[in-house]
Amino acid sequence: LGQNFLTDDNILRDIAVAARVKPGDLVLEVGPGTGNLTKHLIQTGAFVTAVEKDDTLYARLVDEYREEPRLRLVHSDVLRVKLPQLLQDMFDQARSAEATSEASQGEPSTSSTGEAAPSSPASAGAPTKARRPKKIKVVANLPYNITKDFLKKMLPLGDQVSELSIMIQEEAAVRLANAQPGGTGFRGMN
Repeated sequence: LGQNFLTDDNILRDIAVAARVKPGDLVLEVGPGTGNLTKHLIQTGAFVTAVEKDDTLYARLVDEYREEPRLRLVHSDVLRVKLPQLLQDMFDQARSAEATSEASQGEPSTSSTGEAAPSSPASAGAPTKARRPKKIKVVANLPYNITKDFLKKMLPLGDQVSELSIMIQEEAAVRLANAQPGGTGFRGMN
């Protein structure tokens, strides 16, 4: 699949920190592979949806993370999955988890703006400011051969995605960052 797997826990932990993943964040991980980064993303307290194409790696992840409630695994090619629907499913899952948590704790949760959310069905119809859903953070160690196509699919979804923290091959990074407008290396993606 053209992917290199990171194994150094210090680097993996640094990636989660650099991506600013916090407890309760919604994270889309592309190509979790062996789950090395996945483990660190979950340890932050985030809710992670991981999309894995490879059958063997997906089966391994299912076996390893079977009991992890903050991880949802999707067996698909991220370039073929309907990303807007996947992101909406992530938002819906987070709202469902919040509602379950509120019901079990008996306390209202707060939105990212600090406003109290409705705490019971009776208050759901009361006039309140609409809660703005969290945005999704994307964290990935992208295979070189999908970098351009993935970015073309993901960038238009900026209204749902707050950050893209991606590791890409140096050649792709140089092409994206250093091309001069009008030059031979300049692409629409720049």
